[in-house]
Amino acid sequence: MNKLVCLLILSVACSICVGQNFSNTSFESWGIPNVCEINTISDNWSSYTTAGIDPDEANFSICPTTIPPSASNGNVYARCVAFPSGGEGMFQMVSGFVAGDIYQISFDYSGSNLFGGSGDIQWHLFIDDVDMDQTPVFQSTDAFWTTHTFNFAASMATHKIGVRLFLINGFDGSGAIDNFIVPNVTAIENHISNLNILVFPNPISCNINIKVNNNLASEILLYDITSKILFQKQFTNSVSLETEELAKGLYFYELRNKNRVIKKGKVVKD
Repeated sequence: MNKLVCLLILSVACSICVGQNFSNTSFESWGIPNVCEINTISDNWSSYTTAGIDPDEANFSICPTTIPPSASNGNVYARCVAFPSGGEGMFQMVSGFVAGDIYQISFDYSGSNLFGGSGDIQWHLFIDDVDMDQTPVFQSTDAFWTTHTFNFAASMATHKIGVRLFLINGFDGSGAIDNFIVPNVTAIENHISNLNILVFPNPISCNINIKVNNNLASEILLYDITSKILFQKQFTNSVSLETEELAKGLYFYELRNKNRVIKKGKVVKD
């Protein structure tokens, strides 16, 4: 079989974690080690394949490859096939989340043409079997790693997190996966000690007000629990957002200065 190769690298840098039960995130461990094209799932992962067979071990010490020139983390990644309706993939049940906290999944992705394939492909990220996020469309022949991130708000202690590769254009396509971690970013306030930041009121009603005493251009982003951006506005020193039309519930905000996050938090709409 002309096995298509998928190279997705889910890497999540963790500054402060809450101990999620997430293992073999770099795909270094396989039940049948050191064998190419075994069509089985890496240890501690489960099959999320809807078309194709199952991922392969891509071990640079034993498997010839041209794209990419090295793994993103360690020496091994998982290779997969892409199909229009969704190809090979994998998932884990990840525990240790705190409901209401925001978590960031970041990953590196690349093309891979070990078995051929030149089509346009795209990685889809699923949380609890819902297609929550997608990478930009890229080519199977792309030989470099690109980082992609996605923030989501946990709603319970355990979530099913999976990925699957889709063929967007062309006859065939290929990619891979490596280094999958999930840090807690709500706990990372990231505000500068001499920077007075006010976000009020909380709970909110008709407006949410933001004040930053740095006389610099800032940006406020307000998300719902699915990480959809509801407001994104630049301001200097202060701004007020009308929130009267928002439904009751939990919302999350992020404040930035010069593309650097200076504060994260959450507010409740009465």
